[in-house]
Amino acid sequence: MPIAPIRKLLCATDFSSGAVAARAVACRLAIRHDAELVLAHAWHQAYLDTSIAPLAITQMVQDARDALATEVAAARAAGVARVSSRFAAGITWTSIVDMANEDPTIDAIVVGTHGRSAIKRFLLGSVAEKIIRHAPCSVLAVRGEREHGDYEHVACAVDFADESRIALDQAAIFAAPATPLTLIHVVELPLAYGEEPWLVDTNGMESAGRAELEVWASRASKELGREVIAQTHTGNPVRETVAVADADPTTDLLVVGSHGRTGLRRVVMGSVAERIVRHAPCSVLVARARPERPLVA
Repeated sequence: MPIAPIRKLLCATDFSSGAVAARAVACRLAIRHDAELVLAHAWHQAYLDTSIAPLAITQMVQDARDALATEVAAARAAGVARVSSRFAAGITWTSIVDMANEDPTIDAIVVGTHGRSAIKRFLLGSVAEKIIRHAPCSVLAVRGEREHGDYEHVACAVDFADESRIALDQAAIFAAPATPLTLIHVVELPLAYGEEPWLVDTNGMESAGRAELEVWASRASKELGREVIAQTHTGNPVRETVAVADADPTTDLLVVGSHGRTGLRRVVMGSVAERIVRHAPCSVLVARARPERPLVA
């Protein structure tokens, strides 16, 4: 079945260098998919000293609005045909998530992985990770100063749950046309508790994982019309997935599903996807299909 293209992207910005990189990626994706781009900024007064004069705060708000208008102009100059802006007053992550909840046509949120704080990868925990956990759609966390949105070396982590199919489909959407995809499956061996030894057929688990991954890769290659490479690893899913990108510096996008086999909606994945985003050396797409619009047409 054909994969539905991106219709609308919501790109969150705080005007930092990371946000500028995210906007550049969002622009290229919007152009390639002929999608609408919404640039959004949430201004939060709580971060300011309460002694600041109201007139100064008014000027800060106007400066933020002007900066957002500049971002819109930059997107239009880059060639985005349909671009608009949203300005909100409130906590950043809740404002961005509310925008996505209110507009079911938004297919993905694009956000930089760090902001003005310059504390590498820690602002992510308070903003982007919360967007990832609570957003109703996919979230692309952009890391690095990329100038384009055509990811050419994409690795997609799968655990064979339904969410893995969504992740694979979206990996194909965000990857450059005709480029190979790498499928990663991490065999997580069970832990033994108590004094009695627990004998586990690890070889059997690894063989079964490899066999199923090969089936997925073969089917995906036929359906997506591109080469799909299978890689099986054993160990911790977060550590092994990140290690794939660490070992191959050309990897520019990791794709993971929104939650796994446990069915604990977004809670378990909060401990997996967010850790992958925090530690990955490249951009990460946390794939999620909106209930209002299944990804596959």
